[in-house]
Formats: sequence, C-alpha cells, structure tokens
Amino acid sequence: MTPHSGFYGLFAPSGRVRQQTFPAAPFPPLQLAAPPFWASAWSPDGEDAACSTDGSRSLLFKGELYNSRDLRRQLDAADDVPVPQLLLLAHARWSLDFVLRLDGLFAIALRDKDSLHLYRDGSGAHSLYYTTQRRGQITFATHLDTLLRLPDTQKRLARRSLHEYLRFLDIAPPNTVFEEVFALEAGHLLTWSADGISQHPLDKREVTPRPVPSFGEALNSLDDLLLNSVASRLQHIEKPAAFLSGGVDSSLICAVASRVDPQITAVTVGFEGPQYDEVPIARSVAAHLGIEHQVLRFAREDYLTAFDTFQRQSEQPVADPAAPATLLAFDYCRERFGVVLDGSGADESTGMMPPRHIRAAVEYASLLPARLRRTVVWRDPVADADGHHPCF
Repeated sequence: MTPHSGFYGLFAPSGRVRQQTFPAAPFPPLQLAAPPFWASAWSPDGEDAACSTDGSRSLLFKGELYNSRDLRRQLDAADDVPVPQLLLLAHARWSLDFVLRLDGLFAIALRDKDSLHLYRDGSGAHSLYYTTQRRGQITFATHLDTLLRLPDTQKRLARRSLHEYLRFLDIAPPNTVFEEVFALEAGHLLTWSADGISQHPLDKREVTPRPVPSFGEALNSLDDLLLNSVASRLQHIEKPAAFLSGGVDSSLICAVASRVDPQITAVTVGFEGPQYDEVPIARSVAAHLGIEHQVLRFAREDYLTAFDTFQRQSEQPVADPAAPATLLAFDYCRERFGVVLDGSGADESTGMMPPRHIRAAVEYASLLPARLRRTVVWRDPVADADGHHPCF
C-alpha cells in the first residue's frame, strides 16, 4: 500500500468494472464495493481518508473540514456523525452546491446513482487525478502513483507536458506528465456518466452583484476576512506558529495572527549570502509585532537529504529551488507546534499573480532598458485605460 492516505476508485455505469480487476495486495481492501462502482479509502491513522454510503449514493473524502460543527448544527446532525456521512446529508439538502458551504482542505468523490462527481477545494492542497483511457469507465485516485497501478491505466509520457516542464519548471493542472491522465483543477467540479464528461469551476459569487465598494470599505472587508480566517485556524490550538519570510504575504499573516494570539511564534529559514537571506527583514517584522522569532539554518547534508526525499515523493516533475528548505521547515515544525500558518499561494488565490507565460515574458523583458521596454510594450484587451499593460 502506498504510504500516503487517500482514496481510489473505478466507475462504469455500463457494468464493465469487475472486482477481480483490482490489483492484489498491497492495495487496501475494497469498500463501497457495489457494482458498478468500486472504490476504497484508506489512512494509516484512520482519520485522513474515509467513506460512507447511503442507498444509491456513496462518498469518499480525504482532507480536513474546519466547519463541521456549523454544518452539523445546520443539518440537525449529531455531534458524532462522521464527516463523509455528514456530507451526504449536506448533498441531500443542497445538491452539488453543498461543496460551496465547506471550509477546509479536501478532495471528494461522490457517486449519485449512475453519475460520479469529483471535486477539489479551491486551495488545491489535496490532489485528485483521473483518466478515461478505457471507454465507458473513469478511474480516479488522490495519488498519481496509485492511479497508475489501477487496471487499464497506461503510462505514456506526454510530450506537451514535458515541454511545459522544461519551459516553466513545473506542470500545471489539468496536465500531468502522462498522456490522457489529468489532474482535476482546484475549485473545479467534474461530473462523469455514461453520457460523457463535463467539468466547470464552482464559486460563491452571488447572482445579484454587490455595489463596488470604496477603497476603505474593501480594505476593512479584507481585514475582517483575514482576521476571521486566521482566528478559525488558531482556535483551540496550543503552540501556534507562522512562517515569516519577510515578504508581504507572510508578514501580513503574522500581523493578523499576533492580534489573535500574541504568543504565536514566527519561523524563518535563513540562507548564506545577503542576496538570499531574508532573516534581517523577518527579524525586524517580528520585533515590530512583538512576537517570538525562531531562525532555522540547515546544513548542506540536511538539504541533500531533503532533496532526495522530495524527488522520491513528488508525483510530478517540479524544479522549485525553495522546496527542500520548505520541506525541512515543515519537518522541524511538525513536532514542535500545534499548527503552522503559511502564506504560500496567496497571490494566486486572489488573482494577483499573472499567468506563467506572462511572468516569463516579464522576466526576460526586465533585462531590456526601460526606454526600450516602453517602446515595445505589449498592448492587449486587458490593458488599462491608458494602454499600459500592468505587467510592465
């Protein structure tokens, strides 16, 4: 069995799936094994992945749900109702829109009669892969290596994805490094049935748009959202911490967290050379906020070990130079703190980070003299009223 917890399954309303087609050990025993849907959830600690069934509906869940108490109250459910069963109750009440009421980090597979629905929360913290290589059947799993071991999943290198990796140093969903094997995009709902497959993003936008707020109103709203989000993560937590690089995102999170719990500890990874080391800036931020500050400095042997661990556990090629340091920092904090707040991905989640092809263009364009950049600036429909593109 893979060392990770998670779930996997095959779904074929045409009845082509047979239980004996699943691999032998070390796969976990099948659960929810009701034709034509075969699926299983497993976890070393029994908490991270779970399943539940109710008549013609079955649900697989992996992750964490932060607002389960509120959901139980809204659905008049008992306090000891397991999360998968609670989500089936939510689906019965609100249909597929129930996923928009969930606050957490998770992946879900829901069978409803002859349809299968796959969903990842908007953070993308948990992966969910699928393939329809075999006609009339969809195969899915929360781990790529698990998916590749399931029946009829062929392992062929995708040249387009290889090209994407060599250009941008990673492979973004829905692509994977293998042909006809896809990663469900964060915040997207995929529905599969005998009639075909459909996929679209889900969001919480209101049907009636609100009036555009003033700058002050927007600032206050953002402050409230950040405060409530951080407070919910630190509730009933002993020894909280937050990563502090000295950048805007981590500094803002530490500032908000210090209002919620002044005993929070800021953690910074230090590097050799002033051009890479953010410790002086992080130290100034922590001192200004009046919070404890810990600086981690790892030896060369530590980075080599972390690099080896990272490349063995990575499901897809990625060339992020910060990955070994991040892995070491998480390993250090796992045994010492109850929770660690991290601002990674904040730019992307608010739509502030330009697409990768624009970032690459800006990176090379920044090497040109300013006067030449203004002469060759790219103008397109998203340029502002003055015709200046925000990337330049």
